[in-house]
Amino acid sequence: MLMELEYLILVVSFRIIQGLKLVVSLNIKNLIIESDSAILVQLMNNSEFGNHPVGSLLQGCNSLMESATLSHIFRECNLTTDSLAKCSISHELGLVCFDGPPAHVAYHS
Repeated sequence: MLMELEYLILVVSFRIIQGLKLVVSLNIKNLIIESDSAILVQLMNNSEFGNHPVGSLLQGCNSLMESATLSHIFRECNLTTDSLAKCSISHELGLVCFDGPPAHVAYHS
């Protein structure tokens, strides 16, 4: 059974993989990914996740990050992402793409 921290890493990793698949399909290069999960960033940047409970998912993220870099950012410095995450409960499951910034995040940009 996954502990709470491992579950959070699983959720964030899954979201990163979804985004990376979109990035690959759009042929986007030199992408910078920022996450407020310092533990995930440390795991991914050290590439020592083979024995981690969600290691296979982390390996999947790593294999898609050919032209991307992952860095840590404090949640307080990333209000747009935090606002999008908070409103995600009102959307259907799966990847949601916007053509422009939603009104509730336009003030944070």
